[in-house]
Amino acid sequence: MMDLLCYTPHYDRYLCEALAVEKIETVLGAVCPYQDPDYFAKNGLRNNPGPVDVIPKLRISNDTLRRALMFVESCINMAALLARFAVSKPDIVHIQWIPLVRKVPFEIWFLRFVKKLGIKLVYTVHNVLPHDTGKKFVPVFRRVYREVDALICHTEGAKNRLALEFSVDPKRVWVIPHGPLLHDAKRRSMQASKAQLSVPEDVTLVLCQGFIRPYKGLNFLLHGWRKMNASSLNARLLIAGTGESELLKSIKEQVARLGLQESVCLDFRFIPDEDLPTYYHAADILVYPYREVTTSGALMTALAYRKAIVATNLSAFQEVLRDKETALLVDYGDADALASSLRRLIQAPKERERLAFELASTGSFNSWSRIARETRQCYASILQDGRAAGISL
Repeated sequence: MMDLLCYTPHYDRYLCEALAVEKIETVLGAVCPYQDPDYFAKNGLRNNPGPVDVIPKLRISNDTLRRALMFVESCINMAALLARFAVSKPDIVHIQWIPLVRKVPFEIWFLRFVKKLGIKLVYTVHNVLPHDTGKKFVPVFRRVYREVDALICHTEGAKNRLALEFSVDPKRVWVIPHGPLLHDAKRRSMQASKAQLSVPEDVTLVLCQGFIRPYKGLNFLLHGWRKMNASSLNARLLIAGTGESELLKSIKEQVARLGLQESVCLDFRFIPDEDLPTYYHAADILVYPYREVTTSGALMTALAYRKAIVATNLSAFQEVLRDKETALLVDYGDADALASSLRRLIQAPKERERLAFELASTGSFNSWSRIARETRQCYASILQDGRAAGISL
């Protein structure tokens, strides 16, 4: 399981644990997460990226320096993996992320060498294309998708894009849903959770949580929030997560420019696993104002907490959420509709309860055991036939 720079430690962990139950021996090729270096160890999972796993543990605050050193570390580990594979070949290398491919060809070369060793390749398409990059990397990812034996994506929409935009044979694509994250965390009451976050019990808390990136539409959210006139509704918007310093600065400036300091709380930091459930337990409403998305780990986290959701009307969200039945969906950029939806849920606790109940009743909460079984089928298929016979769930 290859995620050398450890982009998705939670996903890697839950999938490896579930595959182990399916009697699949998995080695996790990922360095420790730099924001939580003890994550794998404290959850009983051993990672083995290669000979070097040092930089994340140094907690280097300078982003540029840390990335440069992790790039060098990743290249060393890729070379070591090839040497290891030449001596002791795994049946399959399952790639979760190869982020360096956008700038240097080393990961493409790695895939080609692995194939020459007779090892099958599976690639999970978390994002069909990197967010916030338009069509810039279409040629790069067309080469990536051509190199692998099977592709796993989480939605039918992603599968269709692979066929239409990249000419990928649908028979090579498996649609296997994204699993829940932090669903096994200890439960707490809303009252205690709000108190821990210093939110008055009678305040309706709207939460937007996750790694902060331009595609997640926070500018749109703030314009909608201003139109809603939150001060008259006794509501507060909490934006929690970390991101690039320049983007965080621009969001702070926008909050001040729109005069939202009284009703918007910015918690710009990395939130450890043990603290993150508190935010979800405290929230009355979860909001996802994204401009684009292939798969949302943040949404998958939300499903375990049974909260009312407001999201944008994107195909990836439509496969999980149904407008006015299990959530409220609005078009990206329609600030009036966003304000109206938020106002509706803030004013109607019973409607929030109804949406949360209906969402929980739909079965959108996919178990990791099911995901592992379907992943095992994908593995067995390419080992038996040499090519993947795609399925849709």
